[in-house]
Amino acid sequence: MNLEYIKDPLIAFEECRNIADNIDEPVLRRVALQVLEENKEKFLIIKGSDWEHHNYAGGLIVHICSVAFVATQMAKFYGNSVNLDLVRFGALMHDVGKLFDYSPQTEYVNSNVESINRALLGHSVEGVSYIMSKLKEAYADDSVVVDREYAIKAIVQAAHCIGAHMDNFGACAKQQMLEVLIIGCADKVDAYV
Repeated sequence: MNLEYIKDPLIAFEECRNIADNIDEPVLRRVALQVLEENKEKFLIIKGSDWEHHNYAGGLIVHICSVAFVATQMAKFYGNSVNLDLVRFGALMHDVGKLFDYSPQTEYVNSNVESINRALLGHSVEGVSYIMSKLKEAYADDSVVVDREYAIKAIVQAAHCIGAHMDNFGACAKQQMLEVLIIGCADKVDAYV
């Protein structure tokens, strides 16, 4: 990714795909690419939030792209102290729950209607549930050769990155890993810029 801010949803989507392709851990890479592909149409038309940031059609994927880029750069700075694959995956998936929060935005800037899911659960909970099911399915695949403890740890850590990325505001849990702290910081910066 070049250092210019990406505003076009289609370009942002392609950059997210490139970031996912650079995940070395095979299951995390496969699930990230699968989630992007299965939800491409939604990513290109759903906004990032109601009022605070990226409130336009495709704003969600533009925001995700920015967060993934910034979080990746931060993680690289801290070197071996951080699991770069987990940061990339978590940053790409941190707001995936918003796919279930909004109806597609096609006509008006504020046309997305709040879902019952959003009103009662919020995107962190929805994202955790969605990604955990995708990861469990992927790790259960016969072609994946990892021990059970590794798979459980990977699923829980990925879920933590999604569920705790907002820290106290709307989070499912308190941030307990450096990876989720990095994702949360990148998220805040992009939301406020």
